[in-house]
Amino acid sequence: PVLEAAFPQAEACLAASAERVQDVLPVVDAWAEGLVASLQLDDADADGATEMGPGLDAERWAELSGAQRRLALAHWYRGWRAQGLSASWLQRLAHEVPGLVYRQHAAQWPEIALALYRGVLRPLGPTPGARGDGHGQGLKGSAALLAGCDGAFNIDTPGDHVLAPWHGVLRVTEVAQGGVNPELLAHARALARCGGEQFQMGPGRPPRALKKQFQSAGVPEWRRTGPLIWAGDQLVFVPSLGVDARCLAPQGSPQWGLEWVAEGT
Repeated sequence: PVLEAAFPQAEACLAASAERVQDVLPVVDAWAEGLVASLQLDDADADGATEMGPGLDAERWAELSGAQRRLALAHWYRGWRAQGLSASWLQRLAHEVPGLVYRQHAAQWPEIALALYRGVLRPLGPTPGARGDGHGQGLKGSAALLAGCDGAFNIDTPGDHVLAPWHGVLRVTEVAQGGVNPELLAHARALARCGGEQFQMGPGRPPRALKKQFQSAGVPEWRRTGPLIWAGDQLVFVPSLGVDARCLAPQGSPQWGLEWVAEGT
């Protein structure tokens, strides 16, 4: 009533404006869909894009105008997240990310499950056990695997095993190749990095420092956390790198594959 008292034609003008916006929105959506398709990177190009969705070429995206960046980001994010970004987040990222890209910095925003690494915006995955496709089922909940003060633990069956207090699960599966002898996990240890660890990426390749291996594999800082799995004095498994080649079981023998799934990834 106050608005109409000041502007008698307010209702008619607002209705006309709404009609014009309704005509424009499908055109904008089609434009945004085409733009996002040209900026998206497949798994190979994205260098580590997660299964949640393809990465977005942030370098090319940053060259757009502010309004175009916000629209493209909103469309891309909604496409894999099934929900939209707030106006405040769109404004912040459209302003903040281009500077990070220019300085070649990495960043992550856990609140919206988004990360920037090597010039690519990437979705971060869900919390383990939150998916409905069977992953996370069989989690050893009440029988959570508690590593002792020296990191010692014992795994005698495949499945998702909680390693407290690491905030994640060690996923153990039966595999045909690329795994370890199950006996290695009978008296294993889960320990943090302390420096000086050597890891061998493949048979016949020289062991190198973990930092060098992470850099060579393009593993971002936030994926370098999680426990290192040892058997005696031999490093067996490193999250994001896999099984040390010196611990690979012979082809044709019983073996288990290992995967570290951290909360929020």
